[in-house]
Amino acid sequence: MNRKSVGLLLEYVGYLVLVIVLYQWSVLAGQLAIGVLVAYSGIRLRLGT
Repeated sequence: MNRKSVGLLLEYVGYLVLVIVLYQWSVLAGQLAIGVLVAYSGIRLRLGT
């Protein structure tokens, strides 16, 4: 394995990690948004508005 292929491999792994992290964050943000919406509608229903 020469230096160039190691650099390419590291770059590829870096991109992969970035994609995974971004995907995890988007899933988390989506779940959070759904939770907030559910809580908000639940509160509105309790208040009867």
